Amino acid sequence: MMRKILSVVCMLFAAASVMAATGHVKSVTAIGEVLGDGAKTTAVAIEYDTPINGSSLSTATYNVDGREVKRVYTNSEAMKARTPQKGRFVLVELKTTVSLTPDFGPDKKKDNKKEDSKNNGEGGGPAGGITAGNRPTREANPFPITATLKQVKDIKTAAGKTYKAGDSLTSDKSRTLIAEDFQQLTFNDAKTGVTLRYNLFIPKNYDASKNYPLVLFMHDASGANQMDNYTLLQGNGATVWASPRDQAKHPCFVLAPQYDEIVVDDSFRVTPSAETTIDLLDAIKSQYSIDANRVYTTGQSMGCMLSYLLLSTHPDEFAAGMLVAGQWDPKVIAPMAKKPLWLISCTGDEKSSAGAATALKLWSSLGARTDSASWPLDTTEVVHAQEIEALRNQHATIRYSHLRGGWHNGTWRVAYTFAGIRDWLFEQRKQED
Repeated sequence: MMRKILSVVCMLFAAASVMAATGHVKSVTAIGEVLGDGAKTTAVAIEYDTPINGSSLSTATYNVDGREVKRVYTNSEAMKARTPQKGRFVLVELKTTVSLTPDFGPDKKKDNKKEDSKNNGEGGGPAGGITAGNRPTREANPFPITATLKQVKDIKTAAGKTYKAGDSLTSDKSRTLIAEDFQQLTFNDAKTGVTLRYNLFIPKNYDASKNYPLVLFMHDASGANQMDNYTLLQGNGATVWASPRDQAKHPCFVLAPQYDEIVVDDSFRVTPSAETTIDLLDAIKSQYSIDANRVYTTGQSMGCMLSYLLLSTHPDEFAAGMLVAGQWDPKVIAPMAKKPLWLISCTGDEKSSAGAATALKLWSSLGARTDSASWPLDTTEVVHAQEIEALRNQHATIRYSHLRGGWHNGTWRVAYTFAGIRDWLFEQRKQED
């Protein structure tokens, strides 16, 4: 009997020890960031009940399921920081990379050949094929920002108390940086009868007495009919313009529609949502102090084709365009010859590469000054910056960056990281005819 009592006491003591190890944690926040291949968990913020001594921390203090720890430090809030700050939050930063490997095999690179449950199109289009008017099945939380981790080494509080290693912890909160700064809104277009969901970023400290540029970003076909903020999470084509770096240099509005259906397709069919996009843009311009001479359009794949279309049918709306992995009917794109444009595609994307070549030839015949350069898809930021500067210095209005290698979706995994092209876009202003 005594042995049983001692055994029970030991078990209770062990349980109490585990509770003591984890009972000091008040919350665990998974922090996400949007990269070229989508939103990912890049850090975890552990909130303790008292300030932690940063010198007791190291990259070996925590194990994070499925991830490699890059940096561990204290902070006064659940936020990453360049310089550690005293506080009760411990930030565990994770090593994170952008995949430049195709998501499908060589036999699945052509249009409408991918047969899995998520995609069925060129390089990752929606199930059912890329046909204007198609509404793909909506996915449930395709970019979860979560983390499970364990404190595997003792740590010290600022007061000198020891918090022993404990059980696994799972995030009970989450946030996605920059994307969380957009508003999710709805526009009812009386002209077309279309109701269009959209995401809007308003510059910090917006001043109605000043005029601001606006960037219109339009997602690819795989984003059609998805959750309200999907366009902000699938890649960085929308969020990069709202980043601290870009907002410090170019305070601007960012407008990112979330289309219910595929709006345009490779047969050049168009749904009324294209015209609704122009009506939405005009509504935003009337509501806020937007510089009408500095409205820019950009998009990837379907969004790129939409940019081609809108630049052709409504050239007076835009000052310039950044066109990523797309093409459009050469019979209607002549008005674009007068616009500053920067095209980007990969050699592994035969369709958009051929479309760019055809467009450049047409625009050149109409008197546009064009120039192009071939760059490696995967290289350092320094090398890309040098290549961008060299092409910017050419006497041209329309520029084309042809990335060696890659594939359709891979183009936008790197294209929106080209800071020099983003800076170039903001330098453009609408010219009077």
